[in-house]
Amino acid sequence: MEPKLVKKAAFTVVGMEWNNKSSEGGIPQLWDRFVPREDEIQGKLQPDVSYGVCIPGSNGDFSYIAGYETTGEHMPNGMMNFTVPEQTYAVFTHTGSLSRLGETMELIYSKWLPLHSLEPSQGMDLEVYDERFAGPEDEQTQIDLYIPVKP
Repeated sequence: MEPKLVKKAAFTVVGMEWNNKSSEGGIPQLWDRFVPREDEIQGKLQPDVSYGVCIPGSNGDFSYIAGYETTGEHMPNGMMNFTVPEQTYAVFTHTGSLSRLGETMELIYSKWLPLHSLEPSQGMDLEVYDERFAGPEDEQTQIDLYIPVKP
């Protein structure tokens, strides 16, 4: 898989957060709670593009935000805003069921980044869901994975 290198400016996401140490359920359940409320978010800069933002913590702790890029001026009750810093990314496209997303991520970090002489950097992975997303179990689904790399 051939990655595309992209430098993405800082942007603000408004959405709902899940944490692997303190939240119930998992990321799919977060999306189940978020999707019925996504219309509450005002000021979406790209209304047809949602984000999954993976935020690494310490000691195996990490958070995940399901949300939209916004102006950040309005925050619905029970949601939060987060600024994703400017970052250089290697962009890969995952095709197929989201149940195999972990396999794709493993291949990116263990095979594709080294194959292209790219070194991951400390930062936030992004999942970008656009018009190519046909559903979590649809084999035709495509999402872009933005992996932070050293420029």
